[in-house]
Amino acid sequence: MEKINKGIIIFTIGFIVVAIVSIFTMIYIVIARGKEMKEFVAGESYSKEILVGMGGNIMDDNNKCLAYYSPTFKAIWDTKTANRYISSLNSTLEKISAKEANGEKININTKQRYQKTLSFNSVDSLTYYMDVNFKNKYNKGQSYRSKINTAYNKKSGYNLISDGNTFEDIDLMKTFPFFKLHEYSGGFKVEENFRVDFLNKSITGRTLGQEKYDDPERKQGLIHAYSDTLMGETKIIDVEKSARQYKPVNIGEDFMPDDGRDVFSTLNYEISEYAYTALMRQMRKSRANRGCVIVMDVATGDIKAMVSLVKNKDNYFHSENVAIKHVYEPGSVFKLASYMVAMNDGLLDWNKKYELGKSDRKKVGPRMIIDSHKPKNAFETPAEIFSESSNIGTCSIIWDLYENNQQKFIDGLRKLHIGEMTGIEVEGEGKAFLKDTKTQIRNKEWWRVSLVQIAYGYEVEITPLQMAAFYNAIANNGVYVKPRLVTGISANKSYKEEKYPIKYVDTICSPEVAAKANEILTMAAHEGTGKSIFKNSSYSFAGKTGTAQYNVGKGKKPTYNASFAGFFPSEKPMYTIYVLISEPQEGGYYASSVAAPVAREIADKIAATDKRFFNEIIINNSTSKVWNRIAEMNNNE
Repeated sequence: MEKINKGIIIFTIGFIVVAIVSIFTMIYIVIARGKEMKEFVAGESYSKEILVGMGGNIMDDNNKCLAYYSPTFKAIWDTKTANRYISSLNSTLEKISAKEANGEKININTKQRYQKTLSFNSVDSLTYYMDVNFKNKYNKGQSYRSKINTAYNKKSGYNLISDGNTFEDIDLMKTFPFFKLHEYSGGFKVEENFRVDFLNKSITGRTLGQEKYDDPERKQGLIHAYSDTLMGETKIIDVEKSARQYKPVNIGEDFMPDDGRDVFSTLNYEISEYAYTALMRQMRKSRANRGCVIVMDVATGDIKAMVSLVKNKDNYFHSENVAIKHVYEPGSVFKLASYMVAMNDGLLDWNKKYELGKSDRKKVGPRMIIDSHKPKNAFETPAEIFSESSNIGTCSIIWDLYENNQQKFIDGLRKLHIGEMTGIEVEGEGKAFLKDTKTQIRNKEWWRVSLVQIAYGYEVEITPLQMAAFYNAIANNGVYVKPRLVTGISANKSYKEEKYPIKYVDTICSPEVAAKANEILTMAAHEGTGKSIFKNSSYSFAGKTGTAQYNVGKGKKPTYNASFAGFFPSEKPMYTIYVLISEPQEGGYYASSVAAPVAREIADKIAATDKRFFNEIIINNSTSKVWNRIAEMNNNE
């Protein structure tokens, strides 16, 4: 009995000693190394998970999706984990082989299974599967061998193997060596991302933007301008690693990120397609270096099409938004602005005849002015001068009216918003320039010849969009509306639907002046320089051609900008069209044969497909004075 009691006492004392030591050890760990252990446990048990909401879309005016964000995936390989897994397999196989060498009985099936697993999960095997399935798709046709070997030898936690993968790609990769294993064995990870896909990138091009909307060299288009709106919200949440699974920690019911919002553009895909087709055909025919087409809705300023093409060797691409970026001297399409100033000032006498002479050359004020052709008559009225697009006549009118008050002419142009930027939503708009009599900028000072030069479209810098906006105001009874590309943005969890109203800037002329401008533009299109293009049309068109020569100098070959600006139908304008074709190389360079045909082709297709055009214009054409005038001219032909 004493022996038993003695044993119990010794055991109890020992237990108490061990307990005391354990308690002191735990206290030491908590006090001395508690922070370190806490960070270690947290690092092993918790991680950060990035959640990204779905991206929004860019829609056209008929809710057709022009550009959309597609989910894509990065294939990432944690080669530190993969190496550890292979080392474990090799170690186990070495132990099995050692037992076998010592004569111990082993399970041959187990050994073969390990050997087969090692054989399948190898760098060579992974390279083979990636090359067979993805070499030409994501690695520029190059073998994955170097990338996979480098990653494996680095033994690091993050190695990008493939980017831009689809759901199907990832599912296929999960059958490959290493990637088939669990993440904690093979190290295969997937990160979700987004890319931008287009209904037709060739047509919409830089107006919408490019996939790499954050590239500083590509900060153009709606994708860049509305990137924050289109991109889904990004949220980072804590996840706990438990039983080989990730489990969100401390999240509320609304932990999912907001999806991106849809941007509703003014663009019309069908009209954009008409514009692209017509422009591409003419660019190839004339082998021009760059060109663009803008189609606007007259009443709203909505841009229905904005297509640009730039030559690259023998092909044409929408690599630059010529319509908003390209600054140039507009030439004869600018003559309407000169006439508008004189009409607004009440100085233009439509019955007065100006002497043009019998030659295609005449000195006007301080400068010798040259026409592309001899005038029809030695004396002509302002309407005849405009229709014939006589440089001599236009300069004679402006010199006669503003020789003694040249600044007044420039002030009149500014009231038309000439020299102003439109403030379009996308980046990259070219800076317009209109000098005045006090300009001190070097090489852009006011010269003795500046008034005459500006009168017919030189010494003034403007973009196609800025010129189109001016013509659109004439079509809109003198009301200038700001060109726009977006009408609204959809709602999501955090934001309500937004609608952007039409922005009326001001009135640049009276309805009577706008009507007179419409009249002389219609005359120019059907009886003047546009006659060969618009005769026999089934609708009326008001428009002006412009052929501007530049790069003039000793030893230099002159180059040309061919442009056309106008709107249709004349009696009730619905669409404004502006066409620019720069530096045509073949088939002539006059706007009447280079730019005007593009406008006619686009207008024909719109007239044939737009129900509004048919119902409001075609059916009621018998009551239209303009329509009857056009029919009369066609019959006389």
